[in-house]
This record gives sequence, structure tokens and C-alpha cells, in this order.
Amino acid sequence: MRFSYPGVFRTPGGETYEGFSTRIADWLSSAGEEPMIVVTHGVVTRVLRGLYAGLSRATALRLPVPQDRIYRLAEGLIDEITIVSD
Repeated sequence: MRFSYPGVFRTPGGETYEGFSTRIADWLSSAGEEPMIVVTHGVVTRVLRGLYAGLSRATALRLPVPQDRIYRLAEGLIDEITIVSD
């Protein structure tokens, strides 16, 4: 799948931000209340956290995507958990 997000990726013929964020919003609204673990790529976590927090597109696309974090989305809050290894 190719993406085309102004300011992030510029792939000719890629999916628009609107289409991508709509798919994520649809999934988020159908996720239900049961706890789940979701593993995803950086741009997905940016958009997902942005939608969950009600952030603008520009703000969501500037969210950090560190490789040593777990994000817990619950009760309207986003907790950032750092993974510590020896």
C-alpha cells in the first residue's frame, strides 16, 4: 500500500490522508471496549493517537514515533510507556 500525506510522504498515486484516517477512525469506532494489543507502523500510531485525542491532522502528523514505546489508549487518555531493556 502506498501513502500520500502532505509533509510526510509524497508517493504518486498513494492513498490520501483522508482515506487513510477514515479507515483508522472506522476501525477505532468498531474496536469496542475489550482490551486489545495492536501492533502497527509509525504513521498509523500517529493518526490513531491523533484521532483518539481529537488532534488536528497537522498536529497528529508531528507526533513522535519512537521505537521504544508502548502507547496505552484508555478512558480518553494516552499513556506513554517506555520499554527498558538491560
